Amino acid sequence: MLLRPRIIILSLLLIALDAVLLHILITVFGFGPLVARLLSLGGAIAVCAIILRVTRPSDVPPSPPGLRPLVGVSLLLSFSLFALLATRAPQVQPLLHLSLSWVAALLFWLLGYLRLRRRAR
Repeated sequence: MLLRPRIIILSLLLIALDAVLLHILITVFGFGPLVARLLSLGGAIAVCAIILRVTRPSDVPPSPPGLRPLVGVSLLLSFSLFALLATRAPQVQPLLHLSLSWVAALLFWLLGYLRLRRRAR
């Protein structure tokens, strides 16, 4: 199996939480898009880390070396691309910027993950 269902589910949960928190922070609390995205991304990462720690089975093999830096760079890429889009096109809805930034980050993550898996073999 190429990708574990656990990774896919946590990635989708992270994106959904990020989108919901971003929307709430912008519409209800009136934060600017960059501050709201920073807070929503941090909150989504914290919730996913708690879920990962609580639901981690004891027989899961260790992740390949280099996975944590890959995830970190992907998250940084997602925020940076969001910031670039939000500053260059403020008239566009922030959720569109969020979608585009997550597509780019997930593509980067997937290619990096495939490279790590190929190198581990």
